[in-house]
Amino acid sequence: MDELSGEQIEVRDSLTMLTPQQIDQARTWWASLPETEKEIRREHSEKLRRNFGIPLPEGEDGWAAVCYEDENS
Repeated sequence: MDELSGEQIEVRDSLTMLTPQQIDQARTWWASLPETEKEIRREHSEKLRRNFGIPLPEGEDGWAAVCYEDENS
């Protein structure tokens, strides 16, 4: 809560370094993958992040962004 204005300010950890345009590309790319491929990519991304204590994404958009970033790094 911002004490001066009384407005609530949301603070989140950034899980990727993607631009808004890249996130749109990630969503399109993710939607084109079969479910089995998505699961393989989720597992791979989860292992990478777990080793470094990096938070895991929530929801399809989060996984799309994280896996897209992994694919293109």
